[in-house]
Amino acid sequence: MDRSSPRRTHLAAAAGAVALVTVLARVLSVSWVPVGDLATIEMRVRDVGTSATPLVGPYSRYGWDHPGPLLFWLLAGPYRLLGSRSSALMVVALLVAVASALGAIALLRRRGGAGLAALGGLVIVLLARGLGGDVLVDAWNPYVTLLPLVLFVVACWSFASGDRWSLSVAGVVATFCVQSHVGYGPVVATVATLALTFAGLDLRRAPPDERRAWLRVVAITAGVCGVLWLAPAADQLWGDGNLGDLVEFATDERDTVGLADGYDLVAVQLGVDPPWLTGDEDVSLFTGGVVVTGTPVPVAFVALAIGGGLALRRRDVATWRLVALVAAADVAGVVAMSRVVGEPLEYLVRSTWVLGAVTWLAAVWALWRSVAAHTSRAVRDVVAIGCALACVAVTAVVALDVWGSGGPASGTGHAVALEAVAAQIEERLPESCDPLLVTSEPSFNAAIVTAGLVVQLEHQGERVHVPTSVSTFGDRRATGAAGATCELHVASDAAADRLATAPGANVLAEHDTLEPDVRRAFETARARFLTAVEQPPTEANRRIATERFAELRRITGGRDATHVAVLLVELEAPATTRAGGTG
Repeated sequence: MDRSSPRRTHLAAAAGAVALVTVLARVLSVSWVPVGDLATIEMRVRDVGTSATPLVGPYSRYGWDHPGPLLFWLLAGPYRLLGSRSSALMVVALLVAVASALGAIALLRRRGGAGLAALGGLVIVLLARGLGGDVLVDAWNPYVTLLPLVLFVVACWSFASGDRWSLSVAGVVATFCVQSHVGYGPVVATVATLALTFAGLDLRRAPPDERRAWLRVVAITAGVCGVLWLAPAADQLWGDGNLGDLVEFATDERDTVGLADGYDLVAVQLGVDPPWLTGDEDVSLFTGGVVVTGTPVPVAFVALAIGGGLALRRRDVATWRLVALVAAADVAGVVAMSRVVGEPLEYLVRSTWVLGAVTWLAAVWALWRSVAAHTSRAVRDVVAIGCALACVAVTAVVALDVWGSGGPASGTGHAVALEAVAAQIEERLPESCDPLLVTSEPSFNAAIVTAGLVVQLEHQGERVHVPTSVSTFGDRRATGAAGATCELHVASDAAADRLATAPGANVLAEHDTLEPDVRRAFETARARFLTAVEQPPTEANRRIATERFAELRRITGGRDATHVAVLLVELEAPATTRAGGTG
């Protein structure tokens, strides 16, 4: 044994820790302004520990909340320790990603040694590179759960292969994923059920002492997970009944993607140049949904099947079980994608990237196991070292990408306009305006900015109310106009133009990301683009719409065209009733 090996390992770990702390410090220092869903998540994180502590998860565009509040609870502690800064959410999201990656690699090493750990590490960092730095620091529930899903699959394989404490890891991670985004349900339930079946089959032949040890782990895991589900259960029994809303939504007849498109969305990740590796995904200008051209061939799944067959032939039970679990995850993923309601928007199908990565990992490992049996130790070591070096190189690229990230949605028109109007409001808001009622025009863009504005006002020390209809901002804010002395009304785009120029309008803050002459040219071109998009989606019309969109980007120089105006309305004191916007 090389006595210097432990020393090199310790030095490498120390270097990695220093690099991670440096990157985390950089992320925390970013001046980031959350908008939309991320702003809503920060509001709910700020509610943890108060009388309005959330019992359910992030709000969904379908009109219900995701099952549980574990994401908010996880974020809350570090958020406060780091000064309740918005960028603290980015730090925690990155820590979740790093912890999930390291946990998966550690379990892979337990199961397959340094070679599998190196291969797994390489695949995981390639997935991280494809996702990009902005996603890795994104605390949005569809994204912060991506690398934990990798850890969940690996943990299931580990306990299905006899590592009983991996069951607890899988249970807690599964709870986090499903509570944060219910779309993970089919994959998590399928993989967990199959892994438990494998473990149960082994347990039947195990000696009594080992059975008792397994039962203790099962009891502990069930107890911990049961505690983590108490909040959603309490909401169902004594609150708004969110779990019932989820069941009702899942069982209603709705216009879904369907099995054919669900297959395409998963199969494209199993090809030879999958989006999870390249970071590129085609999105329709007409619908905003992910577009898969042709019928993709799932090369990785074919390789997985061949590797599984070879493992069966060699009686390599552990490898065969990995193949079976990943194959089951892919099938469940097809079902999950087929049940997506409406268009398959990017964030709704991003979990398929994880399925693609773990399928390629399992396929390559299963095939390599068959080849490695006929190769020398030296060759195996060279391959492992090559994977490890490639992993380090790609990790450096990912770290640089994270270092350069300004935060999720930073630089977008919404964020730029919000930062500008928030600064103007802080300077101009009368001292008599306390508390504030914040309302908005009933438009998507206005709602995105309004959520961010509420967070910025709270950072400025203001007490903020929103209309009672805006329950997604938390009960302690959705109190309506009662007690408010002033109303801030947010308008965007055409409504901002109309209201800001109306006679008698008291415009407290306003920002347009475009200059006046550019704005006029943009609006003319935008009308042409919208006309093109409204035409039937033929190939010729798609080409015209693409040309019109390119014209818009040329006019704006690649900038988002966002105009936001915030109007100040003084209310009668004390105010008791006032119609508000939708927020």
